Amino acid sequence: MRPLKFKKTAASLAVGVFVLSVIVCTEVQAQTPAVDSAAVQILKHFIDYLGTLNKFGLHTENTLEDLLESGSRIDFNISANVIVSRPN
Repeated sequence: MRPLKFKKTAASLAVGVFVLSVIVCTEVQAQTPAVDSAAVQILKHFIDYLGTLNKFGLHTENTLEDLLESGSRIDFNISANVIVSRPN
């Protein structure tokens, strides 16, 4: 995979994970009333804050572990910088 395509893929993956975590957290809150209300308030405050921003960024560092048939493990260290900006 070419480096630029790899970086775009890693950045897309990072944003996807971020968005999915927000969606899952909100769905969990709707299904499970045993969630700490202070944590829910913090998450809502964070989402509201992100909604006010015209631009924000995040940095991720991940390790992808690949187990070979021989039993050896290969680790791929992946980092991505993502900048999200609203159009206009």
